[in-house]
Amino acid sequence: VVSFLQKHKQTASQLYTAFDKFLSHVRSGSALNDAQAAESKGKGNAAFKKQQYSEAVMCYTDALRSAQSDSACAVLLSNRANAHFQMQIYPLALLDAHAAVELDPKYAKAFFRRGHALQRLGFMPEGQRDVDWSTHLEAQSAAAAEVNDDPEAPPVSERIQALLAELQSHVRYGPVAK
Repeated sequence: VVSFLQKHKQTASQLYTAFDKFLSHVRSGSALNDAQAAESKGKGNAAFKKQQYSEAVMCYTDALRSAQSDSACAVLLSNRANAHFQMQIYPLALLDAHAAVELDPKYAKAFFRRGHALQRLGFMPEGQRDVDWSTHLEAQSAAAAEVNDDPEAPPVSERIQALLAELQSHVRYGPVAK
């Protein structure tokens, strides 16, 4: 530590002060990001209610760029999936709902939306399995039961994995910062 301080001609107090400023900056940035994400999500929800689904997709995408937690990202992806679904863009609805499931495997709406997107794409049994699982998760949530004691969500079939891989190879939203 002493050699580092001598090499960079800093005292310990200068180093600690710089570190404290850095931490303060990081903390204020994440609070700002959370506020920005919530604001963009609110705009997306308002646009969705007005049936302005393209605008809602853009707002949810903006919110994803600043969202911090996996659960917040899962909600935003699920909302964006719903907007895609309303525009009848089922492949994008499927991709977003699947990403939401991956981020939060206990989020019932994500399974519900993935199931409906799968059904619209002609994958009826797999879609129904997701819809059924979402009903199961909702029932658990309503009963305030421990989800951890239940079996895991049904696995994604190889057929659906292949579909997702094909869709993902053609669609790029760009990086989503977390």
